[in-house]
Amino acid sequence: MGNRAEIIIDPSSVINRMNLSQLYEQFFNFGADNVHKAIKLVMDDTGDYHQAYKMLLQYCTDINPKYGELIAKIHNTDAKVKEFMDEVYRDGIYIQNTPFQKGINTDMALALRDKYNLTKTPVKFGVELPDGTWVMKTSKQPVRIGYEYIFLLYKMPVIQGCAYGYVNQFRSPMKANSEANIQSPVAQTALRFGEDETRNLVCTAGGKRAARLLGMHANSPDAVNELANHLLRDKYPTRLKRISLTTDEIVGRNSMIKVTEHEFGCLGIDITPEDQNRHNEEDEL
Repeated sequence: MGNRAEIIIDPSSVINRMNLSQLYEQFFNFGADNVHKAIKLVMDDTGDYHQAYKMLLQYCTDINPKYGELIAKIHNTDAKVKEFMDEVYRDGIYIQNTPFQKGINTDMALALRDKYNLTKTPVKFGVELPDGTWVMKTSKQPVRIGYEYIFLLYKMPVIQGCAYGYVNQFRSPMKANSEANIQSPVAQTALRFGEDETRNLVCTAGGKRAARLLGMHANSPDAVNELANHLLRDKYPTRLKRISLTTDEIVGRNSMIKVTEHEFGCLGIDITPEDQNRHNEEDEL
């Protein structure tokens, strides 16, 4: 009985990342899973695509009215409705939401719970043991989470140019004061790369190019200033291909590397590159 979890979120991540909407997303997926089951019953028993389509459209509209309008606008013929519902039957219901969408709150969740009779169920999930075997566990309490984590977020493109941004005492990018109402076609924060982007960059472009980009856009003060000067003073800044500093100079002046070396040093771990250690020893001699 109950659902089987496809993905489990560490509860601490909701708080650490200040993303409480993840809890609502799981609830919406739970509702979508129940509506999907009802839709399949209708299509299996009666073959009435239009009735199933109305059920789907109503639920999507309850979550995001604009998304409901979009679905109705696109699927404006019987053929399109049938094709769409065949996809829904096979793949499930995809919910789309916009960031900062109004109305997503506890009241909405309670209203949907009552409207669609969303009763809590136990959830089964697999746990890998140290010997490599898997055992199935069941949640101690029934919950409301979906069978699968299906949630599409609208993108919010910002047409801005990357520029020399605000930095903290370690010369790392930071946001401007929250009280400052600054609007500009030039970004307030310098270009930053996340963990995944950095790994992909290193794998595809190589460590040296990744070090240059990260240094110029964030952590090497001299490189950041050099890039800013080129962007501000060059006759054709969009044609800029390279700044005058070498990769070794950029890496050597990367403040975050120094901060990291200091942090590891406090733990008694020396992460200084071997060739740099060798040079340091020769200097002492």
